[in-house]
Amino acid sequence: MTYLWLRRCGVNPGAAGLGGWLPIFLNNATLAAVSLAGLAVLLFLNKSSGVLVVTLCLAILILAGGAGFLLWCLAYREKLMPMAMGITGFIARLRHKVQDRPTTEAAVGHLLEGWDALLEGGWHGPVLGALINTGFDMLTLALLFLAAGHGVNIPVLVAGYGVPQLLGKLTVILGGIGVVEATMIGLYDTLGVPRPIAVVVVLGYRLLSFWLPTLAGIALATYFERSTANAGGVVDTPAPGPKRFAKE
Repeated sequence: MTYLWLRRCGVNPGAAGLGGWLPIFLNNATLAAVSLAGLAVLLFLNKSSGVLVVTLCLAILILAGGAGFLLWCLAYREKLMPMAMGITGFIARLRHKVQDRPTTEAAVGHLLEGWDALLEGGWHGPVLGALINTGFDMLTLALLFLAAGHGVNIPVLVAGYGVPQLLGKLTVILGGIGVVEATMIGLYDTLGVPRPIAVVVVLGYRLLSFWLPTLAGIALATYFERSTANAGGVVDTPAPGPKRFAKE
């Protein structure tokens, strides 16, 4: 969805591809690291269960598989184009349309330019952004605990934050609705937080971190969709080189 939105706004296919998968991948990788730290705290306090460990390991394996696929694409670039052609050809057949081979070739070329830009140092900003995003998200939760009159220490905060967030990513439900709330409340209750406080804090946190941004995003998407349509559709930007790509 991010890729399609960026394309409709005139972003070239390579930049749109990076914008589609890179933030999600980095945010999930950061969550995986925080979840491992949280799991270590739970194991140390003997508060973890076998089901939780298996589920968390499954989530991390999925992320590791994604990272392995990206590394494979970087190592065997000559196989990326045939694979992309096969995928777009299959989609074209399903839609009963003719495959647009030049567009696919251009998109793969842009994507490889983006990867080169990341390897040349362009990854610093996205990684820092993912760390800041997760850090301020956890700070929001910590401040809500303080506002509720029950501050928690960093190990407890990490243990109750990372695991539910990562488990929510495995569900097909939008934003892990229900899974994140139930797991987070249950973990904080297990870690000694009074259940009424845990319920109020977690629901308040989800309102601030998920519901308000989602509703605002839907409203803004509708507005910009109309603005883009009135402006006359997509205008492709020229294909940038690796250095220019990194700056953009």
